[in-house]
Amino acid sequence: MSTSKSPDKNLDRFLREPEIRALTGLSRTTRWRLAREGKFPAAVQITDRVVGVRESALRTWLESRRVKADAAGAEQAAAR
Repeated sequence: MSTSKSPDKNLDRFLREPEIRALTGLSRTTRWRLAREGKFPAAVQITDRVVGVRESALRTWLESRRVKADAAGAEQAAAR
C-alpha cells in the first residue's frame, strides 16, 4: 500500500501573485481596482501577510471574460 498522497483534484487551491499575473496579464493595481469594483475575484487572507485568490473563482472569471470576448467578436463579424 502506498503512503504517498496525490493532490486532491477537487481541492480549491489559492493562487498567489505570480500565478495570477501570468494567467490574467493584469497588474496588481488593475486587479485591485477591478476587485474593489466587484469585477474581479476578491483576494482571501490566508495568513497575516499572505493573500491569494481561489483558483475556482479566477477560472470562472477568466471563462466569463472569454465568453464576453467571443460574443463581441461575433457581433463585430456580423456587422461587416
